[in-house]
Amino acid sequence: MASIELVNVSKYFGKFKALEDVSFRYDENGAIGYLGPNGAGKTTTLKILTNLLRPSSGKAMINGIDVNRDPVGAFKSMGSVIESPSPFPYFTVEDSLMFVAELRKMSKKDARDRIEYYAKALALPDLEKKIGDLSKGRGRGRHSRSTLAGS
Repeated sequence: MASIELVNVSKYFGKFKALEDVSFRYDENGAIGYLGPNGAGKTTTLKILTNLLRPSSGKAMINGIDVNRDPVGAFKSMGSVIESPSPFPYFTVEDSLMFVAELRKMSKKDARDRIEYYAKALALPDLEKKIGDLSKGRGRGRHSRSTLAGS
């Protein structure tokens, strides 16, 4: 069974308290949405869970693996989409997908085959488009969302 867990996580930016003593556990497979009002700490929480930020205190775990101690092990069975789609906005869509494939130790041929398959099946944007130029879905009357997908 897949699990996502925060244990007493706090995050401070100077004197600003972004998260204070947050704890929860989710034990299911599939995709989940993490919703809340602006400023509630959704993006901060997800960035901690994906090791893009370190918590000021507490632990973030995926399938019982601490994401700060063993990020590769923790991320083998999960993916995420956070408000900013990539730490590398200058990467193309294909560059980003190949980067993830390399992190997962896929062969270049297997990665290209999967990218080609899913690009067609999911009607992905132009693979040569820069990640920083992709729409974040704003301006269509929808609220900003952050999502974690565990498999």
